This record gives sequence, structure tokens and C-alpha cells, in this order.
Amino acid sequence: MGSITVLAPGAQNPQIAKPWNTLERLQWNLYFLLAFDALFLIALLGASHVHRQAMQTIGRDSAPSIIAAQYLKGSIAAMDADAANELLVKAGQGQAFQADYVRSRIEAAKGLIAAAENITYGDSERIPIEKLQIGLGEYEAKLQHALDLHDRNDPAALDAYRQAALIVDDTLLPAADALDQANLSVMDSTYGVATSRNSVVRLSAMVAGFLLLAALVYVQGYISEKTRRTLNVPLVLATLVAFGYLAFAYRALTAEAHSLKVAKEDAFSSIHSLWQAGSAAYVARADLSRLLLGGPDTDSDRKAFMEQAGRVAALPTGKTFAQVASESTDNHGVDGFNGYLADELRNITFYGELESAQQTLRNWGETVTADAKVLQLQQAGHLADAVELCTGSQPEQANGAFHHFDTSLRETLDINKRAFDEAVSQGFGALAGFELSASIVSAIIAALCILGIWQRVREYL
Repeated sequence: MGSITVLAPGAQNPQIAKPWNTLERLQWNLYFLLAFDALFLIALLGASHVHRQAMQTIGRDSAPSIIAAQYLKGSIAAMDADAANELLVKAGQGQAFQADYVRSRIEAAKGLIAAAENITYGDSERIPIEKLQIGLGEYEAKLQHALDLHDRNDPAALDAYRQAALIVDDTLLPAADALDQANLSVMDSTYGVATSRNSVVRLSAMVAGFLLLAALVYVQGYISEKTRRTLNVPLVLATLVAFGYLAFAYRALTAEAHSLKVAKEDAFSSIHSLWQAGSAAYVARADLSRLLLGGPDTDSDRKAFMEQAGRVAALPTGKTFAQVASESTDNHGVDGFNGYLADELRNITFYGELESAQQTLRNWGETVTADAKVLQLQQAGHLADAVELCTGSQPEQANGAFHHFDTSLRETLDINKRAFDEAVSQGFGALAGFELSASIVSAIIAALCILGIWQRVREYL
């Protein structure tokens, strides 16, 4: 049989846990407060990192490379259009086109340098940039050979130019598109993830903050009950500091999220559409000039011209560009109106953007009208008149009308570019010094908690 242990009167069973006394409870309350304070700090630092990383990827890493890619594409197409125009006129009469070609070449070089300086995603950017660098050298060499033949009135100049143009079509423009897509895919995926993750980490920081506040209120109540003191000043201060910084953190993180939305959806979506419109318009200019050069590729040049012009803007049946421009209002598209300029007119956000975009569309309409006359003259066999209309700089001539379009396009771009830069700056500004301030506030809260509870602990020592 097992033995039975009989406790002496007044003895305690050693298997029964001894209840915590007030001193131990105060110490454990301090540990819990410090743990919640640390949790709050970790949540704040995590939220700040996620928010800032999204802004970095979109505002500093992807956007400049996408812009550089489209800038390159437009500049390369402009170079080719200027070269073709020089071949359209008699030898010695193309000085203006030579000057335009040099300007476009310098712009292409600047775009290539900007892209190379901002490589972030490895070979997906590096390989297109290498193709652009090598291809530009090959294009210029073959083009110069064509121009030399043209200066000697050698009919072989056309074939030599066509060989150079193949480099533009098969290497340079696809490489610029590949550079654009490499960065655009990262930007889109990053933004898609950021819109959900930002909300989650922001909510996590708020929950951690409220847990800390709840713990501070609980401990304050416990101390008041046990020590019969109404207020513990350090804990009250810690509560006020925690509440104040929680409100500040919410405003800062929300402001960054709003800036990210403005930068990506409102500004950059328009920037990208406008750059694509400009690039396609320059490619169309080159195709039109090539068409007038003649040769066996005339039909393919005409098809390529119509395709690129349609990418810029495609009208609904029975409408003119001026009518569509007038009917387009803030974020209200016209049914059947498509193209890059249509995308821009459906994304109006900033002051002055609507009027500028409408004028850009009207100016594109004037360009299309001039180009249509060039095509009519060419098809009617009036090649000299077609060349004069195509290369002329008067407002009613193709190059002159295109210049007005390009000017208004860049004005619309500038509106969105300023908004984009401001949004990115505000996004980073909202989080400036956030990690340092969060750490300092966390340390202050911890110090106040230690001070507040230590004042009561000393009474039990």
C-alpha cells in the first residue's frame, strides 16, 4: 500500500504554486511592456521598409529606365527620319536635316548613357543596352556609306540606306522595347504587390501600437489599484508618446502610399502612354520618308506607316481629331477612340493636363492631315510635290505640323513628369528619418516604462 503524507498544521503543499506577489507582478508587467514596445518598433520598421522599397523600385529604379528606353526609341526613329529626309533632297541641300540628325544622335547617346547608369535588373537590361550600343555603331557606319553614295549621286545609295534601316527595324527598336518591358514588368508587379503589402504592414503597425497602448493602460490601472495612487506620471507620458507616434506613423505611411499611387497610376501611366505616342509618331515619320524613297519596299513602308500612326491615335468612325479632343473630358473617353493618346486622355489628373492633351491630339490631327496629302501626292505620281510637302517646315507641311505636335506632346509630358517627381519626393519625404524617429520613440517609451514601474518596485525592496 502507498503511504499517505499528512501535512502538519499550517504547512504548505510544495506542489501548489506560490501565487505572485505584487513585486513580481510589477516586474512582469515591465517585461510585458518592453515586449510590446519592441513589437511596435519591429512593426514600424517593417512597414517603413516595405513602403520605401516600393517607392524606390517604382520611382528610382524602373521609371528612369523606362523613360530612357522610350527616349532612345524616339531618338533613333528621329535619326532615321532625318537621314531619309536628307536622301530625299538633292545632294548638298540637306544641311537642315543633317543638323537635326546630329541633335537626334546626341539625344540617343544621352538616353543610352542614362539607361546604362541605371541598370538594376541584370541581363534583362544589360543585353538590350549592349544591342543598342553595338547596333547604333553599325547603323551609323552603314548610313554614312549611304550618304556618301548620295553625295556622289550614286543610285546605290538607296540600297545602302535600306541596309542601315534594317538595323533600326530588326535590332535597335526591338532592343529599346525590350529595355522598356524589362523595367515595366518589374514596376507593374512591384506595384501590384505593394498595394496589398502596404495595407497589411500598415495595419500590422497599427495593431502593434494599439496592443502597446492597451498594455500601458492596463498596467496603469493595475498600479493605481495596488498602490492607491491615481496616476503614474511616467506611464501616462509613455502612453501619450505612444499614441502620438502611432498617429504620426499612420499619417506618414498613408501619405507614402498615396504618393505611390499618384506616382504610378496618375503620373507614370500617362508618362508611359505619352512617350509611347511620341516614339510611335517618330517611327511613323521615318516610315513616311522611307516610302517616298521608293524601291521594292514601298508597300511595306506604307503599311508600317499606317500601323504606327494608328498606335498614336485611332479615331472612331465619323469623328475628326478635333471633335474627339473636344468631347474628351477628365477621365471620360470617347467610344471607339483608341491608341496611346486615347490612353492619356482617359487618365487626366493634374491641373492643365486636359487642355494640353487635347491640344496634343488636335496637333496630331493636323500632322495626319498633312501626311495624308503626302500619300495622295505620292500615289498620284507627284513625287517632287510629295517630298516638298513631307520635308517642309511650314505649319501646313508635314514636318512643320509634326513639330507642333511634338512640342505639345512634350508640354503634356512635362506636366506629368513634374507631378511624378513631386509624388516620389513626397513619398520619400513622408518616411524621411522614420526608422531613426521610431527607434528614439521606442527607447523613450521603454525608459518611461522602466522609470514608472521602478518607482513602485522600490517600495517593495
